Amino acid sequence: MLTDISWSHFFLTAGTVLVLYYLTVLLLFYRHDIKHQLSQTFLRAGLPAPRPSPSQESILGAAFPEAAPSLSSASDLLVAPAEAAPPQTLSTLKADLLTELDSLLESAAEMGLDKAAFLSLLHLLDERHMHTADEKLAVQRYLLEQGPAKLSFPLTATDLAAAETDLPHPA
Repeated sequence: MLTDISWSHFFLTAGTVLVLYYLTVLLLFYRHDIKHQLSQTFLRAGLPAPRPSPSQESILGAAFPEAAPSLSSASDLLVAPAEAAPPQTLSTLKADLLTELDSLLESAAEMGLDKAAFLSLLHLLDERHMHTADEKLAVQRYLLEQGPAKLSFPLTATDLAAAETDLPHPA
């Protein structure tokens, strides 16, 4: 029987078995070092590093349900009251509104809006943000001062009054 196996087959088989044995030993005992080395290789090559596998052990240890207090209702929970936002003064509201208006003027100039489109956007701004007559007056003053320099069309107080109400806008 041993005469049927050539020396080249014997050495090839023995070498394959030894390589498999040492690969198994390396993977079992040095798998963390191999993963670290491979991740460093991936980082140097510019490839995304493989995700680390989560460990099976919990960091906090085993949970004991009897150690935690049980809550019988939602009223047992203590919750801090929500902090109220500080009320904004009229001047900060005006400043925020004029900042929005300035960005509206710049956008209208960049996009080349005509008067009707600009006034419809101004009407939306009026509905949502201008609640007092003082705010509306400040916006009108600002538009009459800044509008001619930034807009491609003339803007009058009559146009602005029409934008505040739902009257048809002059073109």
